[in-house]
Amino acid sequence: SFLVVSILVSPLPFTLGILEWPYLIIAIIADSIFVYAIYLLNKRADQKAVALNQRLVKFGALIGLLAFLAGVFPI
Repeated sequence: SFLVVSILVSPLPFTLGILEWPYLIIAIIADSIFVYAIYLLNKRADQKAVALNQRLVKFGALIGLLAFLAGVFPI
C-alpha cells in the first residue's frame, strides 16, 4: 500500500545527501505515525477506526511535509 512504500523510501533523501539530518529525525516520527495507522487498521476496521485512521494518515503526511522543510532549512 501507499503507506508501506512511503515508509520504505522516506530515508532516501537523507541517504542520498539531498536533505540534512533534521529531515531524518522528523521523517522517523511521520513513519511511526504511519506504522501506528497500519496497525490500527489491521486491528479493527469499523467506521470509527477508519475515521481515526484517516486523521492519523493526514497528520502523518503533514509531519512528513514539515520534515522536508526541516531538511531544506536545517537548524
